[in-house]
Amino acid sequence: MISVGRRRRPRALNPRIRLLRIWMASSAIVLLLGFLWTLATPLGAAPDEPTQIVKAAAVVRGEIVGTSATARPTAFVTVRVPASFATDGNLATCYAGRDTVPAGCAPQLSDQSKLVQANTYVGRNPPLYYLLVGAPTLLWHSNFAVYLMRLLSVAWSALLLGLALAVAAVASRKRLLVVAVAIVVTPMVVFLTAVVNPSGLEIAAAVCTWTSGLVLLEHGRHPPPELVVSCGASASVLVLCGGLDPLWLALVALTLVALCPRIVIDLWHDRLARRWTGVVAACGVLAVAFIVGAHTLVVAPVGKPVAPHSSTIAVVGEALGRTGTLLSQSVGVFGWLDTPSPVGVLVGWWMAVAVLGTLGMVTSRRHHAGVLAALLVAAVALPTALMVSQAHHDGLVWQARDGMALYVGIPLVAAFVASRVRDTLGRDTQAAFDHAASEQGAGASEGLGKRALSRLTNLLIAGVAIGQLVDFAWALRRYTVGLGGTVNPLAVVPGGWSPPAPTLVLLVGAALAATVYGWWLHQLAAVAEPLRG
Repeated sequence: MISVGRRRRPRALNPRIRLLRIWMASSAIVLLLGFLWTLATPLGAAPDEPTQIVKAAAVVRGEIVGTSATARPTAFVTVRVPASFATDGNLATCYAGRDTVPAGCAPQLSDQSKLVQANTYVGRNPPLYYLLVGAPTLLWHSNFAVYLMRLLSVAWSALLLGLALAVAAVASRKRLLVVAVAIVVTPMVVFLTAVVNPSGLEIAAAVCTWTSGLVLLEHGRHPPPELVVSCGASASVLVLCGGLDPLWLALVALTLVALCPRIVIDLWHDRLARRWTGVVAACGVLAVAFIVGAHTLVVAPVGKPVAPHSSTIAVVGEALGRTGTLLSQSVGVFGWLDTPSPVGVLVGWWMAVAVLGTLGMVTSRRHHAGVLAALLVAAVALPTALMVSQAHHDGLVWQARDGMALYVGIPLVAAFVASRVRDTLGRDTQAAFDHAASEQGAGASEGLGKRALSRLTNLLIAGVAIGQLVDFAWALRRYTVGLGGTVNPLAVVPGGWSPPAPTLVLLVGAALAATVYGWWLHQLAAVAEPLRG
């Protein structure tokens, strides 16, 4: 019997149910952010979106690659798509590259269903993303079809990003890992998920793979099945998204092994982990076979040209000189690379990344700090080597989104290794870490105090939410009135653009969404009850 006056202690919610609920809620919030970007971005006003639409319309009609285009560079292929999509390359030509020109000059899609030939320079890309978003082109051939494609794109990506947040909150005790996920989901990432471009899904899958893989290291020999599925499924999506993704996935795996080799060996004893390893490996083989067979790595020669007789050292210098541009692009350079984030957002975001990186280097074990440093070097050296290898033929074609699947790992690994290892590991894995530490002669640092960590977490989360809102309003202003005149995105200007929803509604919606996003991140950062295998 329960004595009078004594309250009955509520039953704790099953961790797996908590994971599902947090996943769905997180995905819904990210979907809302992306949906607002979908409406605030004119059709064709995203990197390569017109030609990506052509590719998607072709893939869902059975043309996975198409045929080599006549008298065009190798990257171009010819496909048959509805006429309205074949001419959508003209959607942004009147304002692309000119940030003072609003998007009101752009034409509408013609809504013509007759199949015609069209050329695309992304026709050799892997087909997974295009199969996931291309279905609306089978039923509609107008602006409505493209908006539905965008909605599908952001929905798939939101599921992966929401899962990453849920895993960081429910399956890990590392409070900074939630913050790290929020930081790597920059405004540029949300923008890319909200348009027709496989980079958004690729980055979302990479974030989820990095996060799930790192958290798996906390659980050792007996990981929760949900965590294994999360890592395996997101890794399978990642490896099938783009031409370089098998390389990026290999680097994720190498980093995890380098961080905790004994724990990775222990994970191999789990039957479900072995099965998903096989699935990922099979997807990787399929991806490599397609990439080689379709010549996916052949790109259009549209990069920044280099002098014909430039030495390798000179080209390396030019490639490294683009570092500042790549840093900006990873946070936010919208449109056709013509609308960079305000300086305050760029500086603030990279200060947040620097804080996480510093914590990771200073408070972690010596071995883990070495792995983090090696990852940072790889993030600079590999893209540079890839640029240099093709510079004389294609120019310097690299953009930040091409390597974001690798770049996002730096803050996530930094957050994972920061603070005391002992406070963040389960009993099953602590012995392995202690053994590794005794072999390496490296102990865990004392880490941050709870109060300091709480204040830092809240500060970073507030900065993330504010940065998302500022960049959204900035990009919306660029398209509605241009950046050269009034700062009021609601003003009426010659050639001004009217989004599908009223501008004021989009701004108010973005403010509410950013507030909810910040509040939700704060709630997730406070969760500290990991799943158990």
